[in-house]
Amino acid sequence: MKPFNTEEMAPLCVQPGFPGAPSRTLWHSPCTPRENLLAAIRTKECLFLPNVLDMRGMNPAFLLDNRARGTVMDGGEPFVPDPAGERDVFGVEWIYDPEINGSMVRPGSPLIEDIEDWEEAIQFPDPSQWDWAGQAKASQEYLSDPLWARKSTIFTGFFERLVSFMDFENAAVAMVDEDSQPFVHGLFDRLADLYITYVEHFKEHFSIDILEIHDDWGSQTAPLLSADTLREMVLPYLTRVVHRAHELGVAVEFHSCGKIECLVPLMVEAGVDLWMGQDVNDKKTVVDTWGDQLIVEVEAPELGEDATDEEIWEAAQAFADEFIIPGKPVALSIYSAARANRPLLTEALYEISRKKLCGEE
Repeated sequence: MKPFNTEEMAPLCVQPGFPGAPSRTLWHSPCTPRENLLAAIRTKECLFLPNVLDMRGMNPAFLLDNRARGTVMDGGEPFVPDPAGERDVFGVEWIYDPEINGSMVRPGSPLIEDIEDWEEAIQFPDPSQWDWAGQAKASQEYLSDPLWARKSTIFTGFFERLVSFMDFENAAVAMVDEDSQPFVHGLFDRLADLYITYVEHFKEHFSIDILEIHDDWGSQTAPLLSADTLREMVLPYLTRVVHRAHELGVAVEFHSCGKIECLVPLMVEAGVDLWMGQDVNDKKTVVDTWGDQLIVEVEAPELGEDATDEEIWEAAQAFADEFIIPGKPVALSIYSAARANRPLLTEALYEISRKKLCGEE
């Protein structure tokens, strides 16, 4: 483990933040953010606190889900979804809300009302017809920066996809109704085939390090479905996709919102490497229990831009005391990027985590 050197604290570059979020300074660390993050994933050891901003998204515009969800990232011109709606790869219409940087399905006109009709009603895309090689060439410069891990995203996963097809009520009933369940299994098996094809193309053409899968499992107060239902209906197919990603040397980040810390064992069972969840969860308990098997993305404290230097260093130390645990690495979450803080907090978290992880504290 390389010891900390004060010369590391010379600024290397400034990484722009997300719209409305502050930029962050990178330091002359002994390894790149990409190398540090991948070491945390693969060996559960790292030199400093990882950050989800250590990943660079590669979400091509030709995959229509990225347009519908307002998440095109391919090095081309910035894409702004049509306010009248964008259709995903299945023809489902999504409405983008710039206030929340997110999309939702236009309600009231489900693609299917009876799950038994899914094979006739749903037209699956053929990814082999998309210009993967041409996009890789066009994005070559965008992908060439060695500082960042490369990540592509699957919008949307299994239960969320079912909701997009049927609206929530019908989808929830289909997940638990004994007569409907065989048809849900058939649909999810076909979706897993499609998602595995995506992963194979992502790896071949974009050399991704990380695959992100979106599938919200909870509300603000509790899971939307029981653990038993998710284990029976979703886990076999999520596991298939994760397994194929791992075969290709790709780690899997699972984005799942809601208060679902009780469902973390399912993620571990599926082989997920990182969990992006909301701060309504008891992440400290999750880290203590599962941190040697799953990287939990945790939130930095929000101190405000008027915090004093002393308050910032004290908060950074308290965060490190709680979450910087050798062998159980965490990563700063995407939600941390939007919190009101002075840039000094990033510096303090780097230095304190760096010292603690090399055994100086």
